[in-house]
Amino acid sequence: MDNALLQQLITAQQTTIELLQQQLSRREEPRVKPRAAAHAILPRLSKEDDIEAFLMTFERTATLEEWPPTEWASALTPLLTGVAQEAYFDLDSREAADYGRLKTEILSRYQLTARDRAVKFHQWTYTADQPVRAQIFALIRLTKQWLEPEKGVGHVIETLVVDKILRALPSDLKRVVGQANPLSADDIAQAVETYRSTGELLKSDKEERKESSNPVTRLTPARPPPKRPSPPRRWEKSATTQQGRCYKCQSPNHYAPQCPSKDEPMVTESSLPTPTHPVLRGQDQHCWLAEIAPASEIPVRVEGQDVVGILDSGSMVTLVEERMVTSATLLPDKVAVSCIHGDTHYYPTVNLPILTPKGRCKVRAGKVPQLKVPLLIGRDCPLYKELRQMTLCTGRRGTGKKRKSKPEVVFLQGVLAASSSSAAEEEIATQRLRQIFQEKPAKPGRVERRDGRGLSIAKRWPVF
Repeated sequence: MDNALLQQLITAQQTTIELLQQQLSRREEPRVKPRAAAHAILPRLSKEDDIEAFLMTFERTATLEEWPPTEWASALTPLLTGVAQEAYFDLDSREAADYGRLKTEILSRYQLTARDRAVKFHQWTYTADQPVRAQIFALIRLTKQWLEPEKGVGHVIETLVVDKILRALPSDLKRVVGQANPLSADDIAQAVETYRSTGELLKSDKEERKESSNPVTRLTPARPPPKRPSPPRRWEKSATTQQGRCYKCQSPNHYAPQCPSKDEPMVTESSLPTPTHPVLRGQDQHCWLAEIAPASEIPVRVEGQDVVGILDSGSMVTLVEERMVTSATLLPDKVAVSCIHGDTHYYPTVNLPILTPKGRCKVRAGKVPQLKVPLLIGRDCPLYKELRQMTLCTGRRGTGKKRKSKPEVVFLQGVLAASSSSAAEEEIATQRLRQIFQEKPAKPGRVERRDGRGLSIAKRWPVF
């Protein structure tokens, strides 16, 4: 019995000696400094890294390696780059050696303070094209970083209360209190009380300055000035006011804009007078008869008929009188035409070939029954620019005043009166059409007349 007990004591002593030897050997081994160990274990901060994730990785590594907290700041310094490194250099040596102070400064440079996290928490929204699990964990991490639950339930409650109060304050108070960066409800109350007391002080100072600048020298109220008689009115409304009437039909039931007898011409109505006495020269010749008018007149040939068309710069479409179309191809679509009084009508369209002084072309034209002109050439005509330039160069556009002059007569050979498909005849017809618009300045004529005082007045206009 005694021998067994003695043997156990000897074994325990040997085990204790071995443990002591191991501890002594560990103490004799050179300890690696945290600064060098961190540089060997952890990578440096890059632009793509999340600063919060980087700091959390550093803290967990330092905890596992059992680095002293007093040496964490010196171990973190070689790993910093960019904005985080600038934050380290902006601190003095004492603050830079404190890891907590260094971490707070770095996060503030990245706008990751408690107030910024609260704003991000309230602005968080779900994104459909991203994994839902990643979004949930990101929100949880953001909430923990804002509320800091490791500091206790009281800290979480106070953080929520401060955020709620700041969001409920008016805009002026919210600006002032927010600049004070309150950390508790007491800080908010103190900031609001200071703001109100300052406002009352400024208000009293303003009233004192106003009273000092406007001293009251008279205690008794002054008499009001005597009332001056108002000047007589220049006009007075008569008792018997005449009832309004329409100046066109003299009806008392409506005014001129609503008069049913008002003539509202269509936009395609021509102001040209209808010629009554055509002048013919020869028996086998056909003529176009045209008056000088405000509109631009263009001699054209439509399906073998020689007519005078109107070049209308205000129309976006070309219109043709229904009786002028005999063999043109009918198109499936329709064209909308708006009148001057607002009505809109839809007319069928045809693929109309026309011959002009600038050549032959096909244009999509609307068939309008009872059109006031045979052909109204709009801006959709392929030759509109050439015809417009021709009328401007030759002075064919009217002045709006009716002249007392003989009508202009242009002749085509009778053999070309009917439409022809040959190139030679088409060229001859085009040249005949161009004779109307000679692209050279007109020779001025001189006419003398006498005014009421007997003076001679000279007037010039082109001679056609």
